[in-house]
Amino acid sequence: MNLILSQNKLKNLIFHQSHDREVLKSIIPLLEKLSDNTSVKLGVYEIKNFIPLPFPKNLRELLLASNNGNFTEDTFKELQRVIFPNLQVLIFSYLVPKIEHFNNFLERNGENLRKLYLEDLLSTSVSGYDDLKVIFVNCQHLESIKLIDQKMDMKELLNVIVNYSPKNFFKLIHHYDHQMELQLLPEVLEWFFMSWSNREQQKPFSLIIIDFLKSSKIMKDHEKKKIIENYIKLGVIRKFRFVVYNEDY
Repeated sequence: MNLILSQNKLKNLIFHQSHDREVLKSIIPLLEKLSDNTSVKLGVYEIKNFIPLPFPKNLRELLLASNNGNFTEDTFKELQRVIFPNLQVLIFSYLVPKIEHFNNFLERNGENLRKLYLEDLLSTSVSGYDDLKVIFVNCQHLESIKLIDQKMDMKELLNVIVNYSPKNFFKLIHHYDHQMELQLLPEVLEWFFMSWSNREQQKPFSLIIIDFLKSSKIMKDHEKKKIIENYIKLGVIRKFRFVVYNEDY
């Protein structure tokens, strides 16, 4: 621990919770002793039934992951009350807190968020669309969001993005599933990109679709491809891309 605290230019810390939880419980609270310009990004992997608080208040990026989903609904309960005034990036990987705990956290920490990776958090709520609206209200500087939610209709999701996302928002990252293929009809794509171009505050939009199996046929549909290429030329679309999973997405 002395080695960590002695690093004046420390930027990233990654912890795994797979071995001795007492080790993390003793180490992470000591990170409060780091100077304000050192701790930038903290990742805690393999979270189970607790989160080793407190985290340093000067975090800019926080990644919480549970490799096998083996955590309780109350894992996030304490974290919802903590304030991180500089937090810009929040990433959940296979970790789904109660939506009310998450919304409480965003009320305190959403002001400066730029990037939010939720994966399938919204699938646990009664109305994922309403909760997404709450997220946008609490995160007025949000630029991008990542979702995995097979229950959400793509047109309804895009409608919320058009009408409720903050002025700096421009990127949706979504995991591919067969329902997306059926829901992203040519008329839906045309409607969304036209609506996006008419927003008062508008940045060129990026839709990144993570397709593990490379099974999507969206760009093989001539009509859909023509619409996408047209709006790229018009500057409405910045990126419409299919990717196999990597750390950037």
